[in-house]
Amino acid sequence: MKKPRKKREIYEAALKVFAKNGYKKTTLEDIAKELDLTKSALYIYCLNKKELYLKSVEYGLIKWQKRVVSKVNPDLNLKDQFKQLCLNALISLKDDPDLLKILSQDPDLFPLSSKDEVFPESIEYSRNILKNLLKKGIEKKEFRNFDLEVITNFLYSLYKLIIIKEYIIHDEEKIIEHFDKIIDIFCYGLFNTTNENLYQGDTNENEKTKLFK
Repeated sequence: MKKPRKKREIYEAALKVFAKNGYKKTTLEDIAKELDLTKSALYIYCLNKKELYLKSVEYGLIKWQKRVVSKVNPDLNLKDQFKQLCLNALISLKDDPDLLKILSQDPDLFPLSSKDEVFPESIEYSRNILKNLLKKGIEKKEFRNFDLEVITNFLYSLYKLIIIKEYIIHDEEKIIEHFDKIIDIFCYGLFNTTNENLYQGDTNENEKTKLFK
């Protein structure tokens, strides 16, 4: 009798086969063969191919995110940790070629619209990584005291857009080339800091109306 498999083994084998054959051409028999299991034994771990596909990809995404965090040096100041986190998130997907190939083949896994999100656990994990770092920065007064939820959501959306552009639209070289400039603009803004009013965050409604007329 075959030994029960850990979920990690199931998901990694599934990612390998889905990456090789694509979702449509992959069968549960293919994945079972990769694991040296029978097809019926594979049903212990999933209801059908679609469920196994989604669970495997989400496993891969969370594994990728954990790898990103593990490469951030905790001895750096929080500003540099933030920059390192951004860079790691941008380039470390290359360390998992199976997941990278699947994301490239199936753009629907990374939808632009939040209402179409497929992986809530992975999204929450990513948001919490950002949120916790930003919160520490605010508490230590290394970051401005901004609305934590707003900036976390904005950063996650920007991060997702860059990942789509880099790995799904395949514009990697330009993104990497301009990474420092992108981070610099985000961290320090477009405006000259000598004008203090631009950074107070207290623009009244009349002033906002004028800006958007």
